[in-house]
Amino acid sequence: MKSPMLSFCQLFGKLLFELSGTLVRMDELSAIPQALRELALQRFQLLRPHLEGDRTLRAIASDASIPYRTAYRWASGYRKDGLAALARKSRTDQGQRRLASSQLIQAIEGLALERPPLPISSIHRQARAMAETLWEHKPSSAVVRRIVKSLPAGLLMLAHRGNRAYSEGFDLVHRREAYCIIFRTVSRDNPNSLATAR
Repeated sequence: MKSPMLSFCQLFGKLLFELSGTLVRMDELSAIPQALRELALQRFQLLRPHLEGDRTLRAIASDASIPYRTAYRWASGYRKDGLAALARKSRTDQGQRRLASSQLIQAIEGLALERPPLPISSIHRQARAMAETLWEHKPSSAVVRRIVKSLPAGLLMLAHRGNRAYSEGFDLVHRREAYCIIFRTVSRDNPNSLATAR
């Protein structure tokens, strides 16, 4: 039979070891925003029965209605990196297209700006061939269409129809907008000088 003092010392040593590991990572946890810290603590409270050896991870995941793989990832992350691993991490590529690399996007945009204009199906076929040579994921036709449609209309008109069509379509709009701004400014400052604004 084990003496109660020995088991208390073992438990205290284990607790001290866990606390020292947590203290080492405390600066990492303090860099996380408050809302994410609270999320990490909620996840820890959920995993606590498993980490203390009372319940299985599968039972905890089932009771909490979360996938077992998610609970497993949280538990292994906590064992490796402490509470900071339980906070939701933001993506490093946030705000960027994730379905194609920047090199492939530039190639698709270049194909879309060729003269005469290529159909989307032709651009898609060439983009798939480029992706294969670059050892990248082949983009779908919807991704290629989205990239082409995101190009500014003025740039497409300039590339496909030339300077003259661009000037007629876009320069006149800008001139009219500038005239309206000048007209409003002059009429507000000096109502008698409308003739000089023209």
